[in-house]
Amino acid sequence: MINGISADISEAMDIKVFTTQNRGHTPEELAERALEKMLSISETADPAIKAQAYAYRDRIKYLFIFYMQ
Repeated sequence: MINGISADISEAMDIKVFTTQNRGHTPEELAERALEKMLSISETADPAIKAQAYAYRDRIKYLFIFYMQ
């Protein structure tokens, strides 16, 4: 507890750090990070559904890249 405020941080919290050297992140890299947060595709999904999900993911990725450029 800090200053009367308590915070419950889950043990399942997964923190990832991505760094670059002598440059910022590219739009492609930022799009990948955003998609990791927004979408997940089950490995056990029906193959046809999984193919559609990956196609959708690719379209969203290129949309992110387009608007960031």
